[in-house]
Amino acid sequence: MLKLTLEEKCALVTGQGMWHTKDLEGRVPAVHLADGPHGLRAQEDGKKNDDSLEATCFPTASAAACSWDEELIEEIAGAISEEAKEAGVGVVLGPGVNMKRSPLCGRNFEYYSEDPLLSGKMAAAFIRGLQKNGTGSCLKHFAGNNQETHRMLQNSAIDRRALREYYLPAFEIAVKEAKPAAVMAAYNRLNGKHCCENRELLTDILRKEWGFDGLVVSDWGACSDLPASVEAGMDLEMPESRRHHYEALLGAARDKKVSEASLDRAVGLIMQLADKYASNTSKTAESLENVSETVPGNSSPADQRQKRRSVRKRHHLLAVKAAEKSAVLIKNKRDFLPLPKDSEVLVIGGLALGERFQGGGSSHINTRHVSAISDSLKRCGLKPVFAKGYDPLKNNPSTELEEEAMQAVCRAVTEGRPILFFGGLTDRAEGEGYDRLSYNLPYNQESLLKKILSVTDNVGYVSFGGAPYDLSLPLQTRAVLQMYLGGEGVGMACARLLCGKAVPCGKLAETFPVKKSDFPCRNHFGEDMLQLPRINDVQYRESMFVGYRYYDTYGVPVQVPFGHGLSYTDFFYDDLNVEIREKDEGRAAEKTQQENMGDVSGKSTSVLVSFRVKNTGSVKGSEISQIYVRSPETSFLRPARVLAGFGKVTLEPGEEKRITAELWDRAFQVYADHTLKTEGTASGFVSVKGTYEIQVGASIEDIRLTQKIPVRGENVQGKYPESLKESLNILSDHRRLPHIPLRREMFEYIYGSDMKEFTAVRRGDYNLKNSIRQIADTSLAGRMFYRAVTAISDIYMFPKSRDDPESRMMRSMIMDGNLDSLINQSKGFIRPEMVSRLLKKANKMTDAKKRKHLFHRK
Repeated sequence: MLKLTLEEKCALVTGQGMWHTKDLEGRVPAVHLADGPHGLRAQEDGKKNDDSLEATCFPTASAAACSWDEELIEEIAGAISEEAKEAGVGVVLGPGVNMKRSPLCGRNFEYYSEDPLLSGKMAAAFIRGLQKNGTGSCLKHFAGNNQETHRMLQNSAIDRRALREYYLPAFEIAVKEAKPAAVMAAYNRLNGKHCCENRELLTDILRKEWGFDGLVVSDWGACSDLPASVEAGMDLEMPESRRHHYEALLGAARDKKVSEASLDRAVGLIMQLADKYASNTSKTAESLENVSETVPGNSSPADQRQKRRSVRKRHHLLAVKAAEKSAVLIKNKRDFLPLPKDSEVLVIGGLALGERFQGGGSSHINTRHVSAISDSLKRCGLKPVFAKGYDPLKNNPSTELEEEAMQAVCRAVTEGRPILFFGGLTDRAEGEGYDRLSYNLPYNQESLLKKILSVTDNVGYVSFGGAPYDLSLPLQTRAVLQMYLGGEGVGMACARLLCGKAVPCGKLAETFPVKKSDFPCRNHFGEDMLQLPRINDVQYRESMFVGYRYYDTYGVPVQVPFGHGLSYTDFFYDDLNVEIREKDEGRAAEKTQQENMGDVSGKSTSVLVSFRVKNTGSVKGSEISQIYVRSPETSFLRPARVLAGFGKVTLEPGEEKRITAELWDRAFQVYADHTLKTEGTASGFVSVKGTYEIQVGASIEDIRLTQKIPVRGENVQGKYPESLKESLNILSDHRRLPHIPLRREMFEYIYGSDMKEFTAVRRGDYNLKNSIRQIADTSLAGRMFYRAVTAISDIYMFPKSRDDPESRMMRSMIMDGNLDSLINQSKGFIRPEMVSRLLKKANKMTDAKKRKHLFHRK
């Protein structure tokens, strides 16, 4: 580093093109970065999202999480690493561990769970699998990036306890357990500060508290102030900013506005990344053209092609296995499934003729080896007859398709044949860059399914999609099999599960609510809360009550509970044992619960739970057992139960095994902030004194074994102003809690400040951190610019329609991205002087308007 000039150091901190770090003429080689949460998406500069190298498409995170299988996740990541190295990719941009605040988030398919422990464990397994095979992992999107609506502009206002107890732990687990090569700073602001410029997030928490020693990279186009970002703890901005940010950083470094220590830290970490992973990138040039044909080695071209086919087949079979282990059998009335061998079955639905196996956006995988439902059903011994019934590219019913399907239904009923309805969310409903507006099943599917159920209930429903949706109608069928977005092997996996060649073992990693109005974030998520287009602050009024932590605590009924999943066999639980391991001043002294009366004394304590599970059915199967901790009565906000551990076993009929798990210490702790009164000067995470109940079961609503233990921790009490106590309604029995979403005065108290600091963007304040859409709201020049750029984006995406997922993502990035990012990523089409003139016109006001504007600002 001593041999690098200041100019070279500043050049290293910004990317080279779209997908590489800067190559300093070989002295610091470039590293190739590529998308890849569920498969490699290696893309050359200038190519479109869906024009990438061929790769294996594995189940998306929303599906894979339902396997609760860390070994499987690690195996998948290892296969992605193998393909990444072959393609010359040094760092894969994944996994994503943002929490599922709402089922309507368009990118939920890329995230694991609504539970931080499960998300963190799955992410850690993915990182291990990538990095032990020689490819770096980039954990994303850090942090508070929980919606797609205005994701590049919005501010996530999250109270301290919700942030530390719910939104950050998945990142913390992944960082501490797996040590990713990089962490990606998100687009959004967090509590008023852009994530790329958030020193508390990137330096105080990530580096100092968690001990992260890797590189922090911006999300693509998220950095708009490179000097401020480097000072805050970001090391690399991506992609290249056409020298605009380089010049700004160089000037700031010369003027000592960026410290030498901060710049050297960023440069040193980029060099560290290059030292570990640039060797993969060195073969990019020849691999990009030949990756689908050959593999490295000294063998003949024919041998290389054969080896490549062998690897590809092995990865495809892994994709099938992963889809099988991730599928969730939600309902199976009167053993509708598995279907008997040689069954004639009527298959209805456009999603059966063109199954949906992945999501849209930056994670879209180019694969040619998709196992079709039709062929797979036949190969598994079934005799399917198909009727399309509805068009998955449309929402309204087709009279012709419905009549054809109903005629087939009537014949099937007469002949006693079972019916399989393939339905769910289409790729027009969810994707990167936009959130869903509706929780409903697509209207044309709902219309047809109602007509079928009016004739017969001898129907099984096969569900596809990246997130929960209303299952009230599908649950009226005899069986519901949730496949999620199962990757390229989903067709064969589905067929094997339907005919019994594979046994379902997945369990839901998220809750399926009854209706949209039951969501804890209702009115404060996506389009519902944004007084578009000028208000960008997302107030997390539900605090830490997200997913089952809300539904369970508040007693809100759900359609399908967290952790639920059936099998073709049955399991019996018994012999629960809870053991406390307590460390006293560094000397480990293990004591059983009986010896120390079950006291848990705080951070230096671990709780081990063990129990037996027996397969009491007639077929081999796997069971995912979950361990929850019910908290004691409290005088402050706290979920009634949290997941604290889990285990998975595979058992032959009559076989039994013992599961042992060490519980997550956070299940007994809270983050001490201004709303809590603790003993002495305790701060950070503290154990809460009281009697806890250890619960072991098959889901959060199917508890089989329980045992209570007293915890010797801090005497923690709620600390609320007298003016709020009556409206807070906080009592010690969990039955009466404050209304969710929290009312403004309550939220402002737990948040720590009022909302006046977050005001609407007004004419006169527009700058490079605002979007075209915002400026178009008040400016004729902005509206004209908006129309022109929209038209150009439509031409660029042709022949894709405007409602195509890729087109929608591109349009949202252009319209809702900040102007600085638009300049840097437009390949010179939108020039700085053009935007400068736009801002000047947009901010121009008459004297009367200016006086009024200044009055409002005060």
